Amino acid sequence: MVAADIFEKFRKFQQVTYTGVEDFSDRLNFQVTVVLLLACCTTVTLKTYVLSPVACYIPNEVGSHSGQEQYVNNYCWTEGTFAVPLSEFHIDNTLKDPIAKYEDRRIIYYQWVPFVLGLQSLLFYLPKVLWSMMSYNRAGTDVGHIIRAANDAVTSDSEKHAKLVQHVCKRLEQMLFQNEKLERSEHSGVRLLGWRMQACIMALQCYLWR
Repeated sequence: MVAADIFEKFRKFQQVTYTGVEDFSDRLNFQVTVVLLLACCTTVTLKTYVLSPVACYIPNEVGSHSGQEQYVNNYCWTEGTFAVPLSEFHIDNTLKDPIAKYEDRRIIYYQWVPFVLGLQSLLFYLPKVLWSMMSYNRAGTDVGHIIRAANDAVTSDSEKHAKLVQHVCKRLEQMLFQNEKLERSEHSGVRLLGWRMQACIMALQCYLWR
C-alpha cells in the first residue's frame, strides 16, 4: 500500500508542472529576464539614491571641510566622470579648459541606468501582455486557463477529474457558439477560428481520456 502511494506520487511528479500557450523561450523572456532586470534595477537604484552613487577622485588639497567631498561627488554624478587612469591624468592649469582633452572619455550615463533597466524589464514583459490581450480577444476566453485545467485533470482523482473535464468542455462550448452570428457572416477568418476550436476539442478529448 505504501509502495503504491509512493509510486503514484512519483508518477504525478513526472507530469509537466507548467502548461500553457508559451514555450520555454517565451517564459525565459517574460519571467526570468524580467526578474533579473528588476533585481539589477533595484540594486542600482538603492546604490544610487540611498547609498553613495559614485566616489570621485578628490585631491588632498580640497580637504574634507564643510561637505566639500560630498559636493564634488554630487558634481561628478550629475556632470559626468572621466574614465582616465591616475597615471595618465594630469591637469595643465595654464590651459583655458584643461579637461577638454579627456572629453572623449566622459561617462554621463550613471543617473540613467536605473531607468533604462526598468524600461528594459517592461519591454521584455510587454509581449506577454499583448499576447494575452490578443489571444483573449481572438478566442473570447483565457486559452491558457483551459489548457492548465486540462492538465490538472490528468493527475486528479475521479471526482475532481470529472468536474475539470466538465468545466473545460463548457468553456470550449462557449468559445464555439458565442460568436454564432459572426460565424454565419462572410468573414472566413471567424469560420476558420470555429474549425480550429473544434479541432482543439478533439485534441483535448484525446488528451483527457487517453
